[in-house]
Order: sequence, then structure tokens, then C-alpha cells
Amino acid sequence: GILFNHESPRRGGTFVTKKVTTGVAQICAGIKDRITLGNLDAKRDWGLSNAKIHAYDYVRGMWMMLQQDVPEDFYSTSAVLLLCIIATGRQYSVRDLCELSFRMYQMQILSPFENSIVHEEGVDTVTGKVVIGFFLAITYYRPTEVETLLGDPTKAKKKMGWKTEIGYC
Repeated sequence: GILFNHESPRRGGTFVTKKVTTGVAQICAGIKDRITLGNLDAKRDWGLSNAKIHAYDYVRGMWMMLQQDVPEDFYSTSAVLLLCIIATGRQYSVRDLCELSFRMYQMQILSPFENSIVHEEGVDTVTGKVVIGFFLAITYYRPTEVETLLGDPTKAKKKMGWKTEIGYC
């Protein structure tokens, strides 16, 4: 099986999801004033909605795969391997993650952000204050960055009855 991005409190600080959520909390607490990120428009299957997938849901999905009577590697007529994929089937950008994280603190950020080639600034729509600067750091750009990653959990849902149980937001 294939497991798409899934979140847990144990997520390391260098992962973009942890970097954004921790950074936003620190900004709102007055500890820091900006987060340094790379590609704000990279899209991932994070499930940043009520269907948010948590590590627990992934572990349960893996356990359900192991409970199958017969291990399966299905090949379609076009010889494409059809694996059991644990994912939300929804995509959100790093920018979406930033906006959602600020919303948790009752702050709404202008979107699209006011931008230049070097940086973008997020402005709180209530106060008009620049609350965050996203400095587009070349060091965080990956030369082989995949712009979009999206999983299709159809087989896991149909074959095993898998679904998410833990939701955020």
C-alpha cells in the first residue's frame, strides 16, 4: 500500500506542516514575526478539512490491509499497478495551510498575499496589520519538487471499508 502525508503530534519541526503551525502559534504569541518557507503553491494531499487524516487513521488502514485473506497486487488491463492507497483524495497548498492555521487564531489573511519576487506578506483583514512575511527562501526550494501530489483512496474505501475517524478543524 501507499500512505500519503499524514500528521501526528510527533511530526518533526523541519516538515512544512509543523513549521507552519508552530510558526503561526509563535507569531500569534508575539514570539516571532515571520515564517520562512519555500514554494507556497506546492499542493499536497494533507486533508486540511473535516476529513483531515491523522496518523491513527493511517495505522488503522495498514492494520486493515494486513487483515485481508489474500494479499493483492492488482494489475489493470493497461498494466498499471493498482495499489491500496490511504489518502484523503483532496489537495491543499502550503498557502492554504498557512491561511487555515491563522484562522485557528481568528485571523484572516488576505489571499492572494501581496507579493513581490522576493517575499509575500500576509495581512490580517481585520486589523490591516502585516502579521506574517513569507520570505521565499531558495534554500527551501527543491530542484525536483513535485508541484502536486494527490492520492486516490477509492480502493481502500471500497475493498476494506476504510475511512477517516479523526478530524481536525
